[in-house]
Amino acid sequence: MVDYYRRQGIKAWSNGEVPFRISSNPYIANAYAEIITGYLRDVSNVDDSVRSVTIIELGAGSGQFGYLLARALVERTIANAAYKGPSFKYLMTDVADSNVSEWAKNPRLRFLVEQGIMEFAVLDVADPYSAMIAVSRRSLEQFNSGNPVVVIANYVLDVLVHDAFSVRDGKLNEVRIGVEIGKKMPEIIGSKEVFESLAFNRTATPVKFPYYNEPDLDSVLKSYSTTLRSATFLFPVSALRFMEKVGQMSGGRMLMIVSDKAYIRTDQLEGQNGLNLAVTGSFSAIINLDAVARWIGEHGGVVKVPDSASSHFDTYAFLLRHTGDFVNLSDAFSRAVDDLGPASYWAVAENVMHHTGGFTLRALLGFLKLSCYDPYLVMAMKESLLQAANEADVEGGERLYSALSKVWGNYYPMGGNRARRDVAFLLGRLFRRLRKPERSLECFRASMEEFGAHCSVLRNIGICYEELGEKEEALSYYREASRLRPDLPAEEGITRLSQVDEIVASR
Repeated sequence: MVDYYRRQGIKAWSNGEVPFRISSNPYIANAYAEIITGYLRDVSNVDDSVRSVTIIELGAGSGQFGYLLARALVERTIANAAYKGPSFKYLMTDVADSNVSEWAKNPRLRFLVEQGIMEFAVLDVADPYSAMIAVSRRSLEQFNSGNPVVVIANYVLDVLVHDAFSVRDGKLNEVRIGVEIGKKMPEIIGSKEVFESLAFNRTATPVKFPYYNEPDLDSVLKSYSTTLRSATFLFPVSALRFMEKVGQMSGGRMLMIVSDKAYIRTDQLEGQNGLNLAVTGSFSAIINLDAVARWIGEHGGVVKVPDSASSHFDTYAFLLRHTGDFVNLSDAFSRAVDDLGPASYWAVAENVMHHTGGFTLRALLGFLKLSCYDPYLVMAMKESLLQAANEADVEGGERLYSALSKVWGNYYPMGGNRARRDVAFLLGRLFRRLRKPERSLECFRASMEEFGAHCSVLRNIGICYEELGEKEEALSYYREASRLRPDLPAEEGITRLSQVDEIVASR
């Protein structure tokens, strides 16, 4: 699996092989920011000597969620004059060094690094102490300096190492998994085809304690023999070991936020007879967060669970070993997850994005606001937005411009299919229709940087320069557009501005 992510890099997400939109959009980023800000305030109330908290995002992948969350946190803390809590340092990590290398090139992330807000590291969950911070060249322990830690784990715990067990008639068995590859062996190890060709078999062996020779893990595992009657379940051994190590590194002060497909209650495990493995670009499982909750409970921690938690996808928070009341965290979790949580929002958003025609300007503005200004929602509503930009009056146009400017702030370039992902080009068109040529130019240039030059973007840049009165620049872009592909609007622009050649020649 590691080979797959190292080989694919950012393409695993930009090409759509690994699903990520549900756990990587502005709405869920703002929900996390709400929860973390509540935690920061509580940390300050409990111990006013804490000056900084470290946020470690595991399996950050494309880097999009980290960018959105860091921005949302800056708005609530650094940029908020009323905020009085500790600062934060954001560490994006991934096991694939190719992903970390791509982050360093991304202009949106580069700005956060330059501001001293964000750093990157290649991190193996099995050995976090070996991580080396890419920019400052410090170890993870040196980077954290004993501060409280917030761990972000979106769609990542499920792809770590798990052990499998079953309970039958009060007896706990180890389930040993065998892997078979289909008759036709894929040419590339670590490719999508490898995972699609896998088949699993299993055998059961009675468990003898101590099993792990780690008292905390053995205690949680043993508890299943008395709380389950008949079930096969996965045990998140890597996740629990990581939590223990980070807990030691942070003086026992840790908050972990998880959004994933998960079982959080024992009754969800009862009666399960399969491993629930899903194959996408790699493979994943429904994470057993019930085991994490039991481990947190044995360490005197607190678990925050949605009112109606769904195993399909939901958001959970695990608070480790803190003393004092964490009222702000509890209130923030209720607002961010229970009122209209990320899972419920996405259920609404998916349906809206499949019925994108016929929206009024007021409806478009309302849903953009609800989404916390999601760039890919704009792609789904393209035709309605283009029509609204054409027809808006002065007040409506300014409101739409303000909303689209916030969308542009959330945009994170990651390449892929230009027809489906060129948000910058669409925003450029919208800003031009709203008579904002300077902002249009910014977007069109970003589109070229991400997807390369093509006739349409060059012609639109020419139009922007013409609207700004810079005729020589306009003419050069019209000519370049026409050179790439004969284009009537570009040819008309060349004819219209042909007098520029005479002006240049006479100088």
